[in-house]
Amino acid sequence: SFCAATVFFGVALIPASWYFAQVLTSFLVSLAILEYLGKKRWYLIGIIMGCVLATRLAAGLAIIFFIYEILRDPKNRVSNFIKILLPIAVAGLLLAFYNYSRFGSPFEHGYNWQILGIRYSSNRDAGLHSLTHLPGNLYYFLLSGPLPVFKDGVSHILKFPYIEGNKWGMSIFFTSPYLVYLWFTKLKDRRSVAIIITTIIVALPILTYYGIGFSQFGFRYSLDFIPWLHLLLLLNLKDKIHLEGKLKFLIVFGSLLNFYIIMTQYFSPDYF
Repeated sequence: SFCAATVFFGVALIPASWYFAQVLTSFLVSLAILEYLGKKRWYLIGIIMGCVLATRLAAGLAIIFFIYEILRDPKNRVSNFIKILLPIAVAGLLLAFYNYSRFGSPFEHGYNWQILGIRYSSNRDAGLHSLTHLPGNLYYFLLSGPLPVFKDGVSHILKFPYIEGNKWGMSIFFTSPYLVYLWFTKLKDRRSVAIIITTIIVALPILTYYGIGFSQFGFRYSLDFIPWLHLLLLLNLKDKIHLEGKLKFLIVFGSLLNFYIIMTQYFSPDYF
């Protein structure tokens, strides 16, 4: 469901260098979640999340979830804080030094210096991060769908492949239809609420960022927080021995639809 029925399918299948950060971040966040659900070695979670921070800064904000979990357990609280925060502090300092060496400021990641075409630079002129960008990002994250493929520029007769991916982005309800179950899932505990808060914290800098993520399948920046939505669904389905038929259908249908749309994008001559 995660590998094929989410936007991860696109960054995994299409060999473009600018997708690698999302692939690596998805792997590392999933690894941190797996460690949390297993042996819960806080130093290892700290190392992994430090790598996440150095890869995708927004995704690194998910450390708030693990801090919350440490706060809930009074046993060895101080030592656990040190174990998880020390690797993250080291990663943050190395990243700040790297930025200072490149751009003369520990807080400059280079995004202000990118040479962009007019369609991107006009967005950035409104601010690197701004509420001005929120409606546009929400549109592509929640509402945008595939585009029709017309026979010519006059008629509205469709031709094969009939639909193609919108390279500006597509709604999560098209790329991950199974996640619609989150709207009908009764949250069982405070941990689920903590996951929702974590998702919002990670999503906020992404949804206010000027770069929508052109030439992509779905809204690829959402991979910074989709692993948390996936975890939220799994935790609230864990008592069910068998998945419901409707959920199975959405997973299989979403996977096949994603594959079809990716093929229409990847083999399109103007994709890149």
